[in-house]
Amino acid sequence: MKSKTTLKTILTICAIVLISFFAQAQKTDFDYKKAALKNNSNYYEIVAQKRAEFQSLRTNRTLTRNENKAYKHFERWASFWKDRVDANGAFPSAIEGWRNAGLLDFDSNANSRAAQDLNSTQTWINIGPQTNPSPNGYSNPPQLGRLNAFWRYVDAGNAANNVLLVGAPTGGIWKSTDNGATWSPKFDTYAGIGITDIKGSSSVVGTPGVLYASTGDWDNGETLNSIGVFKSTDMGETWTMTGLNYSLNNGKLTGHLVVYDANTVLVATTDGIQKTTDGGATWTEKFPGQTDRGFGRMASFGTNVVVCDSYDGLSYSTDSGETWANLIDPTGSGKIAITVDDTGVFYIQTGTGQLKQLNLTVSPATATDIGTIPADYNAQQGYNMVLIKKGNLFIEGSVNGNTSTDGGNTWYQSLNGYWDVGSPGEYMHSDHHQAGYLDAGLSFWNVNDGGLSFITMDGAGSITNPVIEYKSSGVIVTQSYTISIDPSSGTNDNFMMANQDNDGFSKEGGQWVSVAAGDGVCSAIDYSNPAIRYLGGTTGALTRSTEATGYTGNLNGVSLPKPNDAAFEWPLSLDTTDPTIAYGGFDDLYRSTTISTNDGSTTPWTENLNSGVGKVEHFDNQGPNLAVIGETGGLKYSTNSGASWTDINLPTGVTGVNSFSINAASPSTIYCTAKGYVDGNKVFKSTDGGVTWTNYSTGMPNILMKKVLFKQNQTGEYLFVATELGVYYRSPTVTSWTKLGANLPNVLVKDMKINYINNKMYIGTYGRGMWEINIENNTLGVDELTLNDNEIKIFPNPVINNELHVNLSSSIKQADYVIYNIVGGQIAKGIFNKLSNKVDLKNSASGVYIIKLNANGKTINKKFIIK
Repeated sequence: MKSKTTLKTILTICAIVLISFFAQAQKTDFDYKKAALKNNSNYYEIVAQKRAEFQSLRTNRTLTRNENKAYKHFERWASFWKDRVDANGAFPSAIEGWRNAGLLDFDSNANSRAAQDLNSTQTWINIGPQTNPSPNGYSNPPQLGRLNAFWRYVDAGNAANNVLLVGAPTGGIWKSTDNGATWSPKFDTYAGIGITDIKGSSSVVGTPGVLYASTGDWDNGETLNSIGVFKSTDMGETWTMTGLNYSLNNGKLTGHLVVYDANTVLVATTDGIQKTTDGGATWTEKFPGQTDRGFGRMASFGTNVVVCDSYDGLSYSTDSGETWANLIDPTGSGKIAITVDDTGVFYIQTGTGQLKQLNLTVSPATATDIGTIPADYNAQQGYNMVLIKKGNLFIEGSVNGNTSTDGGNTWYQSLNGYWDVGSPGEYMHSDHHQAGYLDAGLSFWNVNDGGLSFITMDGAGSITNPVIEYKSSGVIVTQSYTISIDPSSGTNDNFMMANQDNDGFSKEGGQWVSVAAGDGVCSAIDYSNPAIRYLGGTTGALTRSTEATGYTGNLNGVSLPKPNDAAFEWPLSLDTTDPTIAYGGFDDLYRSTTISTNDGSTTPWTENLNSGVGKVEHFDNQGPNLAVIGETGGLKYSTNSGASWTDINLPTGVTGVNSFSINAASPSTIYCTAKGYVDGNKVFKSTDGGVTWTNYSTGMPNILMKKVLFKQNQTGEYLFVATELGVYYRSPTVTSWTKLGANLPNVLVKDMKINYINNKMYIGTYGRGMWEINIENNTLGVDELTLNDNEIKIFPNPVINNELHVNLSSSIKQADYVIYNIVGGQIAKGIFNKLSNKVDLKNSASGVYIIKLNANGKTINKKFIIK
């Protein structure tokens, strides 16, 4: 009762806030990130207000590209926090789960370790993509993923031996010892594996010096807190924590670094500037009394340093960071890009695109407007801002990149994230995060939402059409929302990935290809015909492949209209017994029986199942059994394909759940995962369709749950849970939750799928691509007694005339059987009590199936084909 009352209160608050702000919201200027930092801030109120702003705009017109990008960033922020906030909408620390899992100790010192299943000899294997997918005709194709930082050691004798390091917001630090030809990860065993900046102590060619890395993701702003500053003395091969760390109750965000020498370093933090003079052992606050400012981007020249904060302030020091003064007071909104040219003159670019030249030789220092604002400038509230000044050349990077050779008076779009034939400039992935000098002349580096690129502007015409070399192929940092597999083959080499910022990847015929989606949020593969594939974009956008090989040759596919807007991240699933039927979560749960043949002229979503939960956040389907979660907390269950619905109750002590998994063989058995950080309330089981629940949380650390998955049609109970720190499992003999497998980075897992043919699990991670592991029962600590092949005979195979014959040996008096398809969908079940038996399969589609038999306390699985 308490949980339901709390949920009702939350919904009432949201409704009141939505109504009050809807009438006055005229533009998207409410700073939701800043609002979230205030004492007693409420997630539900903030989300309601911001959504009201966007809805107000939509009632009058179509959103512009810049407004759509702002909407995406807001919804990503909302998605990050929705499972973390408590029942009253209060924000926890973003590092809470890492400490609870033992990756941070009581004082938040970082422990380098990869917790793993000690009962399993299995190892996670990354299956990619490990290089950029084929453009597939895409003029501005997706790439492997976002990077924030870059550092390079120049080999004086051979450029092919240059050492490169990059840092990703959720993918850690990567190193190349061959100038970018190959890469390997170097930070996977730490919590969070988010990197804001990397700087070295030496600028002398051939001298590597000492490296420092600041952690978190300052550009994204307060969604991934820092675990401090790290140090490497072996050119990035290994990293140790310095004395700068953050306690659980004082989590901060670190920004850029200034490294003077091996011992002297400045780092920007949420509340001020920290400095060390002893190689990171101790740190001293050098800009005390600063709160709610969010210092981040910095640049230095000699003893002069300039730093910006999250709220349009600008501060400077002329004595290597010992003392500071405000140059621009923190009274506005937005962030600032900072650079210094090779003569020591500082320049900034504000969130509106205005260039300013700084003069630090006068007291107080001044900032003078210069030049004009580029026509297409869009910093997305400071998420992406870079600036370079060299000689007469300015390069600015926001969504796209513009160049000027006359002091910023006229601009040309040189770096175009939306490049197509006839467009200005050259293609470089949009959203720029850092950039700087590379070599003599006009050569530069740039890290953006697609990776690392080198830019060369030397030579005639190179300002308007620079040479761009992508350098981070092999840096596997893709942020995936969902994955799909083709389980029809035991060698499964056909996949789909729906990715943040980088559209969709589809592996077809052994090759990854690009698929258009903007932000891909959901996907599916027809398990009876893997050439039929689906990729969903935000708010309900959906395409289907058109070619015999999938999306190869047609990256846009056929657009399938939606019935109504869905949530930003919306769920899609094919029926587990008939792949021509699909379910989609829009303003309610919908069913389609024509999705595989619809020509796009009308919506295939013709059946609104009227579950009553509103916009759908998640659902699980097993045959006619459906369990649905609404965006505002409604929970419903149906055992007849949505013809009627019953309420699902919340487990005791839980204020919200975010995933369900149904046992197809016993559909009244449902599993769920709980939202938030409530120790001991993580996973639950119901045997009465969600009326009552049993707590199944023993052994699970108090970390974020993302998805529960029940392994169908097994003799015992096998469960898996995707979390913010890998995958956990429990089995009939290992009933306390245990970390699954070795070699998986400490990364958020967003999605899981099981291939029942090859007994493998596949996962999509948010920052480290797609992985697989063997989950045969005996690898999970369970030794099952197995029937001998001679005791059970099935024929013919392939099946003829829709009849499968099963012969039992004389030693078997009775055998229970279940027939299921390659996605775990149950086709038939029963009992054999004769030596010779047959099963009628006339209503089953063509494909691969598995019959599981249990007799005399033993079990056996046999595959067969229906053609």
